[in-house]
Amino acid sequence: MPPSTLAALLVGLLLAAAAAQAAAQPAGAAAATANGGGARPLPATREELCASEPPPAAPANGFNMQSLGALKRVQTEMADWGYFRFGNASSPRPPLLLIPGFGGTDLEPTAQLSIPGLANDTMEFVRALGLEQASSAVIPALVNRQLRAVRNVTAVAGSAGGLEATPPSDRATAVLTSPNSTEVQHLALGYPLDTPEGVRAACDYGAATRNTVQSPSNDTTTRRQLAAILNYLIFDDSIWNLLPTVDNEVLLVVGWEDEVVPAANSRAAATRLQRPWLVLLEGGHAAFVQHQPVFLQVLDAFLSA
Repeated sequence: MPPSTLAALLVGLLLAAAAAQAAAQPAGAAAATANGGGARPLPATREELCASEPPPAAPANGFNMQSLGALKRVQTEMADWGYFRFGNASSPRPPLLLIPGFGGTDLEPTAQLSIPGLANDTMEFVRALGLEQASSAVIPALVNRQLRAVRNVTAVAGSAGGLEATPPSDRATAVLTSPNSTEVQHLALGYPLDTPEGVRAACDYGAATRNTVQSPSNDTTTRRQLAAILNYLIFDDSIWNLLPTVDNEVLLVVGWEDEVVPAANSRAAATRLQRPWLVLLEGGHAAFVQHQPVFLQVLDAFLSA
């Protein structure tokens, strides 16, 4: 869980930079650049993309909406949390707290968000659940007075931000910031659609999402989250400067061809952390999904170390 002075969100951490860059682009930029210049044009729909791919026999790993059980709630000083708790309670493994990088709703849509504030809110949630230690699949680095509240940290396609961070590609910027981007264009950022393996993984993922719980979100909250990240991470080196003080083991997993949060960010963070594990997978922003068996083996070894 993130402490008050260090929090780096996992999914689309650099979207704020993308939003800033896209401000000068015309509205149709995504359609013009999403296919990477002279690359083969993408199909218009996922159905066309997956026409030759047989549908998966079941949701990935047999996990579906019913597997989550009922929504649980817990009240903290700053928030009323809704969450799902699932898995084997008798497992010797530590609990994993999974926090989406973006999403959620807010009862005060005009309130200003900040990364330190969100970090403190998250720690309140951890304490309310009675978790003395927790690992996160969405927080790249943790530091300061609440460091001992966590044991291991896993960052998938993460970044410490700052002025030296590698921004998204022009294609990713256009797709992520245009309201006219298609599902296939988003899938192309996660999977290499120029390979049979990438198409198969993208189609399996697209089918599986039809059977999973969608994270509630609204445009206002997402915009404020982007603004908080822009203000605290993109133009602020404080997280980057604090990385050498993190003595927790940190697992960094990223795809070689990730255009959303380029692999250079994880590689750079690994050079500053005391105890990094760096895993580079073939693929894009969703390489950890495409190579799920490998990712889970690495994660199991990391948590067992």
